Amino acid sequence: MLWEPDINQWTFIASMNEERRNASCTTLKNKIYICGGQNYYRDLNTAEYYNPDTNQWTLITPMRTPRYELGVIAYMGHIFAVGGMNGSRCYDSTTNSWSVVSSSTDRPDYDFVRCCVISGLPNMAKYCSPREPIISGTLV
Repeated sequence: MLWEPDINQWTFIASMNEERRNASCTTLKNKIYICGGQNYYRDLNTAEYYNPDTNQWTLITPMRTPRYELGVIAYMGHIFAVGGMNGSRCYDSTTNSWSVVSSSTDRPDYDFVRCCVISGLPNMAKYCSPREPIISGTLV
């Protein structure tokens, strides 16, 4: 179901391609992306997006490894998947591909990760440590 604030009601939408639980979702370019999770048989590396204009779910390139209880967030035109084990990944919707942001070989990732973007805080630098850009040309 999808909440439609303009008409103040929930609306039934098309079913996903794969049943999921312990997945995570975000929005990017007017689409809802859901990544990873589990079904009743296995952990999932699959991801898909919902297009409200067509009422369709479309599978995208799977992540390299299954993951659940992860956090995903859209930032600067990309989707970042963190936590849920197996390092962090970045999805580029223009190339339909995932790339490695960090590997869990140098430190463990954690389950139950949730994330959000907070912008406009006047003192944001106070809470961030300097680091190399994740995406060329961005500051993180």
